[in-house]
Amino acid sequence: MTGHYDLLLKVWAKDLRQLSYFLINYLPTHPDIAQTETMLVLELVSDWRDRLIPIDKVLPD
Repeated sequence: MTGHYDLLLKVWAKDLRQLSYFLINYLPTHPDIAQTETMLVLELVSDWRDRLIPIDKVLPD
């Protein structure tokens, strides 16, 4: 990644309680985590897997 962030971690939680537990009780215990910022997806417009391009279609022969 480039820019302000060093890492993007996608987490799927079944509800806000499960997500809160992960963010408050688990993530800060990792020694390499100094700071976090949480962004929530409110609605999924398109699944990225629908746009995958096979690597052999991109690379030259």
